[in-house]
Order: sequence, then structure tokens, then C-alpha cells
Amino acid sequence: MAGVGAVSFLAGAGVKMLIDWQKSKKPGILSMGQARTIGLAYAEPEIKNIFTTKNKNKRAKKAGELLKEQYAARERYDNKLKENEKTAEKIRQELNVTIDKARGESVKKLQQNIMVSEGFSKIQRLRESTKSIPTSLNMLQDIDNKIGWLEQAESKITKRQAIDNLTTREPITQDYDLKLDEIYAALMASLELSTRTEESMGEDWLNDINAKSEE
Repeated sequence: MAGVGAVSFLAGAGVKMLIDWQKSKKPGILSMGQARTIGLAYAEPEIKNIFTTKNKNKRAKKAGELLKEQYAARERYDNKLKENEKTAEKIRQELNVTIDKARGESVKKLQQNIMVSEGFSKIQRLRESTKSIPTSLNMLQDIDNKIGWLEQAESKITKRQAIDNLTTREPITQDYDLKLDEIYAALMASLELSTRTEESMGEDWLNDINAKSEE
């Protein structure tokens, strides 16, 4: 039975590869492989398959109309990103004030009390304000991929030329990994809190993250 399953799987994979190959040979349709290469795997069909409009002038006009929508979407996400970054920066500055306040105390217990009563809530707010930043960046990258493709179509070149132009460019994807657990660890280390206090705050931190992920 295992052998039959393996044969069926390979046969199915072979059929899919054949379909993708046939699509790639059609004048205006992108194969899944081509779409992934230029970042359009999840793009709307009217964008992904813009080159199925054979008349260059009609294709350019259609691309121009779709571009207006994508430019507007990029502006929305760009503004949202800037707003979130501004909020995060404001909270970060407030957190720095709290850290300086705690460091100003000569008694370690008072330092710990300040961070527990004031610092932890700011760390939570910082996480909340930054968690949507990677999503906005991903959306902006997705929109830029669509814009690049539509601009190629608007220029009245062929699908093959468009693919070549987009696959020979320098990669513009930027990794944006917000490691908030490392931020938390660095904050705790900077104050040299007692192990018990740090573990208590760390437990609250993880519980809060888990609770949010289950919502």
C-alpha cells in the first residue's frame, strides 16, 4: 500500500509540474513557479495574469487602472507603519525614563519595585504597538511586488521581458524580526534584578503572550 501511495503522490506531482510547465508556455499566464519567483504567488488573478490581455495598449490601460489601486494601498500601509513606529518610539522613550528612574535608586529592592510596577506595563504596551509592524512590512513588500509587475505591463513589454527584468533586480526584502523576548531579557539584565523577581516578571510576560496568541 505504501508503494501505491508513493506512486500516486509522484504521479500527482508530475501532473502538477506538467500543468505549470504548460502554463508557463502560454503567452500571458504565469506558472506558480514564475509567480513565486517574482513574489506574486498570492496576487489577484487580474494582476497575476495581466499579460493575458494581448493588445498592448489595452493591457497598459488596464495596468494603469490597477496601479492606482496599489499606489493607494501602499500609501495606507505606509502611513499605518509610520504611525505604529511613532507610537512604539514614544513608549520606548517612556520606558527609558522608567529604567533611568529605577537605576537612580541605590536600593536594589526599590529598583525592582519600580520595574515591576511601572516598567512591565510599558514593555507590554511596546509589544502591542510593535506586533503589527512586521505585518505592515510584509504587506508593503507584497504591494511593491504587484506594482513592479503592473509597471512592467504598463510599459508594453512582453511577459518574458517583464519576468527577466524582475528576476535580475537586487532583492529588496528586509528582515524585520522583533525579538521582544530578547528586549525583555536585556532590560532585566540591565537592572540586575533578583532571579526570583525576574522569573516572576518573565512568567507574567509569557502568560500574557500566550493569552494574546489564543485570542
